[in-house]
Amino acid sequence: QEMMQNLYQLQDQMMLIFVLIAAAALLCSLIFSRVITSPLAGLMRGIQRMSKGDFSARVPVKGSGEMKQLALAFNSMSEKLETLDQSRNQFVSNASHELKTPLATMKILLESLIYQPDMEPALRTEFMSDMNSEIDRLSNIVSDLLTLVQMDAHNVKLSRENLSIAALVKENAH
Repeated sequence: QEMMQNLYQLQDQMMLIFVLIAAAALLCSLIFSRVITSPLAGLMRGIQRMSKGDFSARVPVKGSGEMKQLALAFNSMSEKLETLDQSRNQFVSNASHELKTPLATMKILLESLIYQPDMEPALRTEFMSDMNSEIDRLSNIVSDLLTLVQMDAHNVKLSRENLSIAALVKENAH
């Protein structure tokens, strides 16, 4: 009887030890999985921020090996996208200004023609000539924008031609 009691007691102790070891193993595996998945979760948060248009998103560079390389590559890509986005915004702003200036000039000239019907023919001709120049200027700006798009798509072929610097200076002096 005493021997059976000792066996039951030993069995209870072994069961307790087994439960403690299983709990410790579970706790260690949770901690280990958290250490492994934490950098991935940070990277995922960074990707989600970028997908919403926040190109300033960066992820902390932790650890070593492949995860570190992935974080460094992500941060580098994010930095390049942010710079590209800023350049694009600046370009759109500059292009808008360049398009708006000739349009404003043409509007003033056209309104002068509309609201001054008794304008001298020479002045009227000068205004029409100025509007024609502004239309040419707009056309050149649009052509330049299309050339930029083609250059980005690597579909442009450069051609050489002789150019008179004096004529170019004279043309741009206006």
